[in-house]
Amino acid sequence: MRCREQLAAARPLSSTPETMAAIAAMVGGGAVLVTGLAGAGVGAFFEAWRVPLLLATVALLGSGFYLVYRKPRCAPGEACEVPNPRLQRFNRGMLWLTTVFVAVFAFLPEYVGAFTSGGEVAEAAPTQTTVHYQVEGMTCAGCEGHAREAIEALPGVASVAVSYRDGSAEVVWSGQPNDAAVADAVAEFGYSATPLR
Repeated sequence: MRCREQLAAARPLSSTPETMAAIAAMVGGGAVLVTGLAGAGVGAFFEAWRVPLLLATVALLGSGFYLVYRKPRCAPGEACEVPNPRLQRFNRGMLWLTTVFVAVFAFLPEYVGAFTSGGEVAEAAPTQTTVHYQVEGMTCAGCEGHAREAIEALPGVASVAVSYRDGSAEVVWSGQPNDAAVADAVAEFGYSATPLR
């Protein structure tokens, strides 16, 4: 019983490695969302690393589940025994919470388009001009939303439809088309746009 008391005193509830890693992951993800770094082109930078990072995350979560749910190989009262059942429940809860966050954010680029505008183009009036652009560098529905918002903010744009799957944008201009402004607007997010005429 003496070993158990010493171990409990040496490892308080919040200082286990699993708990600290789970808290760091949640705080880091929250900081990215709050500061808006996800929309500032950082997402485009990490898109190339998405699959390897997801595989590493799955491997780390798998090892976390193994360590938290494995049966201990020690006798009661030995130093390797879990000193506090509350600590074990807390670690399991934090691991599941982290897994839910990872699952939500892993597929975020795929379903973010459902929450943004549909991007349907209005019919061009006689005084309007429709220009089609080839947009390179978009890799997900989130990229589509960034490009659409950047082009919609340009003066003279009546409506915009962007497709990352086709690598295209259709812009209806109410005034004179400005191809350079479209290229500059999407370049902010790491994309390139060239008119198709």
